[in-house]
Amino acid sequence: MNHKFTDDLLEYIAELPRAPKHRPRLSGKLLKPLAGNNFALLKYIYAYKAEHDYSPSVREMSEVVRARSGSATSCSVIHYHMERLKKDYGYIDYLNKEARTVHLTAQGRQYIQAHLV
Repeated sequence: MNHKFTDDLLEYIAELPRAPKHRPRLSGKLLKPLAGNNFALLKYIYAYKAEHDYSPSVREMSEVVRARSGSATSCSVIHYHMERLKKDYGYIDYLNKEARTVHLTAQGRQYIQAHLV
């Protein structure tokens, strides 16, 4: 993995605003708030796809969470966060057992765009 790109992307993500206290709405429905690694992971997926037009790998996502938390993060931890973002929040979707298929749903894009203002 290109460490220069990763460093630049981590710096870009660090400059993005933190999750606000208000809860954004999608079609009148409140969106579930995110915090911690889930929010960082969603921001990373959004930024990576905007830069490359394809999804990051699980290993690349684990590098971001590791850099954020300061401790080693396994691929299974990333899969756990991805499952939460998919099933609990509905902010991402992906195909199981397929590489680089993660994408933001309409709710996920709405949530990120509401937090980048």
